[in-house]
Amino acid sequence: VTLGWTAAVDETALLGYVVTRDGVAVGYTTTLAFVDTGLTANTAYSYEVLAVDRSGNTASDTVATSTLPNPNFVNFGEIWRYAFDGVDQGIAWIDTAFDDTSWLLGASELGTGDADEATVIGPAVAPTPITAYFRRSFAVADPGVVSTLTVDLVRDDGAVVYVNGVEAARINMPAGPITYSTRPVVGISDRTDETTAVSVAISPALLVAGTNVITVEMHQANSSSTDLSFNLRLRATFV
Repeated sequence: VTLGWTAAVDETALLGYVVTRDGVAVGYTTTLAFVDTGLTANTAYSYEVLAVDRSGNTASDTVATSTLPNPNFVNFGEIWRYAFDGVDQGIAWIDTAFDDTSWLLGASELGTGDADEATVIGPAVAPTPITAYFRRSFAVADPGVVSTLTVDLVRDDGAVVYVNGVEAARINMPAGPITYSTRPVVGISDRTDETTAVSVAISPALLVAGTNVITVEMHQANSSSTDLSFNLRLRATFV
């Protein structure tokens, strides 16, 4: 939050301004502005600015303000549960109630074979498993204020994204039913394509108030592939 104000006392005699947030002093400044950081998104705060001159005279005023909701429900680099062991997970794994505690845990970017992964999740030698699975939860205070929702996905090769058990997006995957053995439309081999996020708009109607679950299955183009990349951001705009 950035606060700004006009001088309340003779500036030539000004000592400075004390800023309080919800009754607690959070800073001191000699300018007509103050930036307060480390706040909680979508939260109301009350500020008081107390001007003090060198003779001990004071003047104060209060202002109420609110922080905006956090635009990123999921950020790049976050921690995910994952399975990349050659086991076909079927369809139960996309459900919000699925127990993923036996899956491994790692920070993104998750992948193998490119030497840029935060977490290496599998062998960098062929044959590699066809499909990798990723899960994580995120919180939404009020889905009603979300006007747009976008997935930014770093993928190699193809992916299907689900929100709360419902398919939300396909990227480089064919139409029709998706199984463990489904291959992408094309293989991704250009290094720029492998590292650049693809952005897809998805429906905000998939969100619920409270805990939400986003799940992603990443499919390899062929069994001789020796690399896989996954990183995801879920961002919103608000009414």
